Amino acid sequence: MGCKESKNDGEGMRVEEEWTKRNLPPVQPSLFENRFEIVLYMTLNLIRTDPQWAIPYIKNVKHHKHYTGGNIEQIIAILKATKSLPIMEISASGIAACRKANDEIKDNAYSSHYGIIKAYN
Repeated sequence: MGCKESKNDGEGMRVEEEWTKRNLPPVQPSLFENRFEIVLYMTLNLIRTDPQWAIPYIKNVKHHKHYTGGNIEQIIAILKATKSLPIMEISASGIAACRKANDEIKDNAYSSHYGIIKAYN
């Protein structure tokens, strides 16, 4: 997973640094296949615990070469109105269900949560 064109130029979100700074619980690397999955998990949880943390980064999306005109203002408004949530609990069975669903839909034009529900139940 991940974007092979991604570069870590030090200007990004610095997710791992922020995770440590906030003294969030250690991540179990054995639950993930690669570093991208770990960073994604950490990013989602940083947004869950402090939705406003992501706003400056989301504002900068407009300047990215792949930006296609999505409604950034709506996303920011949602984040501003969102209350803090607890960190996602993660389990081996949940990860297995997501991987199975991803494998089944990897060639589809778009994904659906129904595959995850089917695999998890």
